Amino acid sequence: MSEHAMTTGDELLTTTLQRLFGPRLGGWASAPARGRSVPERLAVVWWRGQLVLLLARLCWRRPRVDLADFVLALHLHGATLRDLAAVSGLDEERLSQLVLEARRRYSASWVSPCPDGADLVTRWRDLAAEPDSWRLLLAHSASCRSCRFALAACRLADERFAAGPLEHGVVARSRPGNRFVRALAVLAVLLLVLGLGYPLRREPAPALLDAVPPVSGPFVWLGSAGPYSLAFDLGRRQWMPVPVQFPVDAGSFRLLSPDDQLVATWTPDPPREPRWLDVLALDGTRIAHWRWDKTTTRRPLGWLDRVTLLVRETPSRLPYEREAEYLERLQQSSRLLAVSIPSGQETILAQELVSDAVPAPDGRTLALVRAMEPFGTGATSRAIELRTLGGAESAGTLARVDGYLGSIGEQPLWLPDSSGLVLARRPPGAPPTLPAPTELVLLERDGTIRTLFPARPDTIVRPLAIAPDGSRLLVVAIPIGQFERGDFYELNLRDGSQRAVFGLDRLAGPIAARWLGNEALLVVVRALPSAATDPSVSECTELYMLTGKTSVALGSAPGRWGFDAWGQSLLSVLPALPAGTRTPSSVPRGPADGPLLLAPGGRWLLAATRPGSLALWDAQSGIPLTESWQLTTPVWHPSGFGFYALGQDGQLVLTTRSLDGVWTPIRLVLPDREPVERDGIAIGPDGRVALWQRAADGSLTLRIGFLPALVTVERATVSPASGRACAVWRAAGRLLLAEPGAGDRLVLNEIVLAGDGSLREQPLTRVRPFVGRAVESCELAVDPRGEWVALRARSGDRASVLLVPLAVPQEPVYLAEGIAGRSLSWSPDGSALAFDLGETVFVWKRSGSEEQRLVRGLAHLAWVDPEKLWLLVSEGEQAHFVTWTLGE
Repeated sequence: MSEHAMTTGDELLTTTLQRLFGPRLGGWASAPARGRSVPERLAVVWWRGQLVLLLARLCWRRPRVDLADFVLALHLHGATLRDLAAVSGLDEERLSQLVLEARRRYSASWVSPCPDGADLVTRWRDLAAEPDSWRLLLAHSASCRSCRFALAACRLADERFAAGPLEHGVVARSRPGNRFVRALAVLAVLLLVLGLGYPLRREPAPALLDAVPPVSGPFVWLGSAGPYSLAFDLGRRQWMPVPVQFPVDAGSFRLLSPDDQLVATWTPDPPREPRWLDVLALDGTRIAHWRWDKTTTRRPLGWLDRVTLLVRETPSRLPYEREAEYLERLQQSSRLLAVSIPSGQETILAQELVSDAVPAPDGRTLALVRAMEPFGTGATSRAIELRTLGGAESAGTLARVDGYLGSIGEQPLWLPDSSGLVLARRPPGAPPTLPAPTELVLLERDGTIRTLFPARPDTIVRPLAIAPDGSRLLVVAIPIGQFERGDFYELNLRDGSQRAVFGLDRLAGPIAARWLGNEALLVVVRALPSAATDPSVSECTELYMLTGKTSVALGSAPGRWGFDAWGQSLLSVLPALPAGTRTPSSVPRGPADGPLLLAPGGRWLLAATRPGSLALWDAQSGIPLTESWQLTTPVWHPSGFGFYALGQDGQLVLTTRSLDGVWTPIRLVLPDREPVERDGIAIGPDGRVALWQRAADGSLTLRIGFLPALVTVERATVSPASGRACAVWRAAGRLLLAEPGAGDRLVLNEIVLAGDGSLREQPLTRVRPFVGRAVESCELAVDPRGEWVALRARSGDRASVLLVPLAVPQEPVYLAEGIAGRSLSWSPDGSALAFDLGETVFVWKRSGSEEQRLVRGLAHLAWVDPEKLWLLVSEGEQAHFVTWTLGE
């Protein structure tokens, strides 16, 4: 063992032996004598460890550790089996048996190597300095399934051992002898143990392979005007595919109940046709269904309580009815109804025409919005009246304010204690023209009007959300004529102070906010900049958390989410996602080629129809949905409702699904100084984008962040002759970047993004995928649990597949090497990894087992569910799908 190996392993060895023997005894056993040579230092550690093991056998009938544990500890921290044989007097075969025995105890699923490869598998750590032996191990494990499994099991066992020894319950019977002598020996050892502070109890180390990170939540549920919805996990900051799909006829206008459990949905019909309204649960279950006759028109305005809807009923115009007669009847026959969901019973609350009705949280007061002049030019100016429900005051008005101006999707906000209403209105004396500046006022139940945010020239102010304790109000100020810009403020309702929070540009739709304790969650729809020659506009929904004096971007998803067709908010915060039923996937019809990319959630399949082109299939029916696009390097957004790709000119293209089911690719304009040809794309679980490209001089340029605000990182590569880099997101704000270095090394680093936008880079490990071959390209894939990263390195026509445990990145697991393939994919639950080498498809499972299948003409593969794969097989010019169910 070299001096460097012994020196670098001293600290880790001390930690390991302290876990085995206790802090004091372990530190004493691992402390080598100063001034000694390396063999002498190893001999001191060996014999001190033997003394501690002897004391342990005298003290316990069931010692916690034995010789096999001690030998494995020394071997993991730099001592070769040859070094141990020299200092212990044991032969290498006996030491090899001890190492395998210790690894078997710490393996979740042990596989014994074959007799021919047992010595190579056991000494895999010693072979790193022996290129010929290392090549022999790779060649043998590639053809021997038992040794390949055993090698993976050995690596996993070493990781579990390094993380902390487990209670394996090895029985060592005490030797018979004089009871008095044994009692004295035990008493002496106890005194020594007490004097050294040796702990008599020890917590077992966690089982790394069995630990599944729980889904943390809470979840931000965002609906849409279509049948789909999506969710964002606030705890882990990632988008979650939602299996719930509402009925197609559920409608494009929706209202959430106060307890966020029911959705009232309806679709407007052409004139003189029946109307219908459905009440659905968040899992898509239909609770109620009503069809109303054609003599009246009904529209739900809001929820009076968790089971009662407010509905406005207006008469329909009769055939040949004059306009003046209809307007008079409209004023007299319109009603405001309270409809009970369980029974369908209707109660008349007001016999008049109202524009909107907003109930107070206590359910006893109602804010009615009425046009000051029902028809004509004055109809745009409205008044708000506060009325009580029930009792003697039901017909009377508590308070009134004129000049209310509410935009689409906006409603006045009640204070949590129902003592007042916050609204935006035209300042008194201002001309009745639109658009007009607004001021923010508080209308109290006694009629008092207090100005909260004075009117500013050419500025529209809108209230967004009130804190649960009623102390703070979040508002947005939008310049008239420049609706794509918004400045957000927080108002203190107790002392009247205000502070600017932050500003956003390119606003393209409604805005919603929700207070979560002392922090506010903001949902906005923004437009992404597209090419000047592209008339279409791509929208994205962004989430922000407003905390303290800063705003933190949480996530971004393509499309408009969290609002219905009228801009009504469909934002809800749930402790658990609603369960849904997922339709089994069907084999796609028509010609297809690799790569196969199944969207998160399993609704759509993306595949190539020919080199350099992509098309989309409905994965549940197998029907093709689109023609081919000239796109390459596709990557799905984690929400499953859009994907990024590169166009023919290297520009970034976003393809999303509109509410009417049309998929449209749009070229995005990025803040590049000059056009560049990008090498790859990676999309994080929160929707953050990473783009990278390597220049001819070997330098690497990385652009990272939420679109279009990207941070540029330029860094020099170790060797100008190195290959192409690859990257993948490990978690939200954590990017793994692999770069081929000088020689045959591959460097894996992690880039961490802080909340303020700054970057921090830290090295993880350096691996040698090949011996004597330079790495030309690579590919990374992180399992859904975030515990492992699979790495495929390519050199010429050869490929090597490795697994890097992110908890212990210095201990990679070499899976296989062979003819380069095209696939590297984790199962949806992260329990297995599929890849191909040559004509063989391998499925490595976290338990350490493996399945293989010989497939001639394999083009690509895709996971359908945790136990099923689609294999795309080419035969000449034809290609067909083969379904492989694991275990069969």
